[in-house]
Amino acid sequence: MTTSTQDPHVAPSADAAVIAVARAKVSEARALAAAAERRAHLERNRRRQVERSLDAVLDAVHSTKVVTAGKHPGRDTFNLIKKRVDEAMDEPTGESTP
Repeated sequence: MTTSTQDPHVAPSADAAVIAVARAKVSEARALAAAAERRAHLERNRRRQVERSLDAVLDAVHSTKVVTAGKHPGRDTFNLIKKRVDEAMDEPTGESTP
């Protein structure tokens, strides 16, 4: 009884070719997964940076009590700042995607 799973009708070189293709596909999948992880990491960092910037702007507006047209910059100003930050978040990062 043979313990080999090799098909007697398939040449060993064909098996090697199949294995080589499978290894290449696995390597490609790993590279794509790593690239996706890097992009996700950069996006998380970018979001954190924008959130910190927004917090700093809001703190500055609050602490200085900037007067605009004779009144305290209320919720409208905060909404405008948030809108601009949201727009900035939607801008492309300049990275190429595969």
